[in-house]
Amino acid sequence: MDSRQHTRANGFTLVELLVALSLSTILILAAHSAFGLGLMLWRRVEAPRPFEEQGHRVLALMRTELAGLYWPDVEQEKVPPVVYHEQRGGSQWKLSFFTTTPSHYRGLPPGRCVRVTYEYRTPGNAETSGAVLIRRTALAAGEKEIAEPVADVLAEGLAGCKVMLQNAKGEPWQAEGKEQQAPPAMVVVEMRWPDVSYAAGRTRPVEFQARWPVPVQAALLPDE
Repeated sequence: MDSRQHTRANGFTLVELLVALSLSTILILAAHSAFGLGLMLWRRVEAPRPFEEQGHRVLALMRTELAGLYWPDVEQEKVPPVVYHEQRGGSQWKLSFFTTTPSHYRGLPPGRCVRVTYEYRTPGNAETSGAVLIRRTALAAGEKEIAEPVADVLAEGLAGCKVMLQNAKGEPWQAEGKEQQAPPAMVVVEMRWPDVSYAAGRTRPVEFQARWPVPVQAALLPDE
């Protein structure tokens, strides 16, 4: 009789086993849910990071080069200091200007500038992803290019990209006519990539926007 009581005291009843199993199941499910939530948040932050880095790179380049905007007093028949041209309803565009502070041109001689061109190209219609943003630089003198341009791709796989130039009143800056008497006062950049997946069955768009004033108005070249 005493032996049987001792055996029961060292064992577990069925109710105790069921309670322990239930608690273990709850803890495992809670840990799994917390891990899944953490993984989803990590993917949500990390998935768009490469695209945001491209956007910040484009912003840094344009701000640096527009800071040294060269605005010569040229005649109307010559190439305007700033040229902005849209094609296919704005799905493609080209922005070109003179700068004394190019980002990728080393050893620039005094009295010289560089013609920088940003060009957005789409492979098909405006809704087709895979568009690219290209940057070209060419050494210039006397408002003329005197060297072959060098091109590099700044961003690719784009679903959309816009560059808007504004005057001091916040109105759209025109590339022709009286507006060419003064450089643009504000630049707005919008870049968009296709939706990225950050969780099972969930996507989110990747967008980058920036707005900044042109820091130098009518910059002049140093004397040779």
